[in-house]
Amino acid sequence: MVRFIEAESAQDWPQIAMLWPRLEAVSQPSSEVIATIRLLARYDLLPLGGALRNLRQAIVAMQVIGLVSMEQRFKLALISENSFVEFAAVFLSVYRQPTGFMLSEEMADHVTGLMCKVA
Repeated sequence: MVRFIEAESAQDWPQIAMLWPRLEAVSQPSSEVIATIRLLARYDLLPLGGALRNLRQAIVAMQVIGLVSMEQRFKLALISENSFVEFAAVFLSVYRQPTGFMLSEEMADHVTGLMCKVA
């Protein structure tokens, strides 16, 4: 956990990506948080993105972004203008995808743009 916190403060995206699989299983949000995020993502995405604007915790960004659809991930990344959310959107959109998984051209453009931004 210490290594993850250090990587988080340095915004060391490769280190965060490497450490995330170990933390993912033990950092599950409560059912209330899951329901709230999904409700906001479905009916009120703009305020949710605004609420993420000042987020400085990779774990929370990964949890929130992991609860929404791929399209919502990219919209939240654009709305929030937050590097933690942008990284989470890119990472979780390509992390553990089945073999042969293909992004649409629009989604691939979003991923490319965000990857350049967080690189």
